[in-house]
Amino acid sequence: MDNNEEKNEFRVITETTTKSRRLGKTRRKLIMSVVCGLIFGVCAFGVLFVAYELYFRPEVARSVETQVEEATRERLHLINEAREAQEESGAFDEASEINTDMEAGRSDTDKETAEPQQIYITQEQNFTEEDYQSLYSRMIYVGTKLSRSVVKVYNVEKLTDVFDLPFENSISADGLIIAEDGDELLILTTSPITGNSGEIYIQAGDVYLPAELVSGNDVYGIAVVSVNISELTEHQRSLLEVAVISNSGISYTGKFVLALGSPRGISGEILLGAISVVKQALPIMDSNVTVVVTNISGNSESGFLTDMNGQFIGMMLPDITSAVTLEQVCAVSLGDMQSVIEALMNGDEVVTLGLSLANTADAVAVGYDMPDGVFVRNVEVDSPAFYAGIKTGDIITAINDDIVENMNDWKKYLYNQEGNTLNITVMRLIDDEYEEIELSIKE
Repeated sequence: MDNNEEKNEFRVITETTTKSRRLGKTRRKLIMSVVCGLIFGVCAFGVLFVAYELYFRPEVARSVETQVEEATRERLHLINEAREAQEESGAFDEASEINTDMEAGRSDTDKETAEPQQIYITQEQNFTEEDYQSLYSRMIYVGTKLSRSVVKVYNVEKLTDVFDLPFENSISADGLIIAEDGDELLILTTSPITGNSGEIYIQAGDVYLPAELVSGNDVYGIAVVSVNISELTEHQRSLLEVAVISNSGISYTGKFVLALGSPRGISGEILLGAISVVKQALPIMDSNVTVVVTNISGNSESGFLTDMNGQFIGMMLPDITSAVTLEQVCAVSLGDMQSVIEALMNGDEVVTLGLSLANTADAVAVGYDMPDGVFVRNVEVDSPAFYAGIKTGDIITAINDDIVENMNDWKKYLYNQEGNTLNITVMRLIDDEYEEIELSIKE
């Protein structure tokens, strides 16, 4: 009995062991099938990807390029047909021919001042490391040449401390050589440099030359100083050049620019970038300015912007441009400040009236039957304009009999007036009608 029980138990154990072994083999076969399926899927995907890259993708690119070329040819064909129809009907006048000639062959100056045309790229361009190095070398060459027009201006104030020991307080900013008269150079810089009682110096290479203040303006934050270079050698003079200032006022998004001077606080920088935003009609006291913002990182501490043709287009004035951004290099258009700069060069003191002004929009002027002129947005209390009787809402139409139709007229006549009295004509709304009033401002 005992022996039979042991045999039965032995048979049960034997059956259990055999079943476990069969189950393990089944699992291994399942796992191997899954792994083989994954390997096959990866290989199939690789074959399809290589086939797409080698055959299908180039075919798609060629098809798109062909469509673009066909569309371009069709457009040119339509333009030629329209022009031939104009010629046959006699509508193709002399002005059209002149415009066609101008489009066919413009001078370099016209290309610089013209509005940029949209360019369509129909072919893929691959830039190599050598291409970027060539662009950078070109930038360094242009920047180095233009840096001859940029100098360092210092104001050194000699003081004594609480122990009566002497020490010097020195501040610096970048300056731009804007004119030459014999042995004298006129340099445009920031007015804080000339604001204290210290002595002004110009660094020309390794030489420091004393300079004198010609005139300054705190509204724009600029000043003009003069320096005598008669003691410089011929070689030292050759390292200084008068800057070419752009007065066209044309700056557009995407235009390549160079930032020279100390745009990030490091003297002698040459930075390449592009214009990202042009902020027009930014209001300041008595005027407005255009601010050119670039994609160059920096706080615009001091320096100038130039284009790639060697013309200076902007001056970094952080007191003004901080209202736009503190993180990107930006500058006030030199073309906007032309009248002020010329007045300072001649030693004239630019009057501050205390007005906040704006152009009158055409639609608003027509809707409210407003006269042409400059709209007074605000008048500073205790300012010359305040005591002269100018009020918010007045429209300035003339200065000393010079007609003012917009802000450009206003800036041109305001900063080029002679004498100590400004006779200003305003139109004021009284009982739903505009009346002309003559006012005088004594400087």
